[in-house]
Amino acid sequence: NPLDKVKKDYNKFYNSDTHLVYNSDLDALECYWRYVDDLKHKVIIYRRITKNGIDWSQKEVILQGDRMKVDYLSPTIIYDNKKYLLWYVDIDFKIKYVEINKNKCSKPYTVNIEFDEQLKPWHLDIIKTNNGYEMIAVALRDWLKRSKMNLYYSKSEDNKNWEKAKLILVPDDNSGFYRSSILYLKNVY
Repeated sequence: NPLDKVKKDYNKFYNSDTHLVYNSDLDALECYWRYVDDLKHKVIIYRRITKNGIDWSQKEVILQGDRMKVDYLSPTIIYDNKKYLLWYVDIDFKIKYVEINKNKCSKPYTVNIEFDEQLKPWHLDIIKTNNGYEMIAVALRDWLKRSKMNLYYSKSEDNKNWEKAKLILVPDDNSGFYRSSILYLKNVY
């Protein structure tokens, strides 16, 4: 601990948006996170793997890009059928999707999902259930007011056509939600 150290200037270098994935083929837990270097305009998704929660592999680069052209904000990942399904919010506030199979990444495509009132998604989580793919996302209207975000829900049977996002939760203290997670266990969310 910690799994990664960052230079001490948090306005220029920082880690964010961790995501845990269970890989059933490896019987291992994988920790993903986003690293930003605003001086060099770099964004990187790293991964480390553990089988016991104590000993971790060395970090490895999963995705990287020029942050002036791409951003891997709030990556959410599912391991399914020997490949990784990865969604993220890009620099244009659109949800993008890629598949990673044997360290090869597909070209990203934009997820077709509609939000009311020209809201833009910011942080999300996606799970796969008997209902298909289910997403929760916080959305914003104005970047400067991003602390006032509500939580929305959508689902898709094929990961291509998503239902219009519907409002499911509004904070009662006039603040907002950040990076929420969704879990479905024994028919309960």
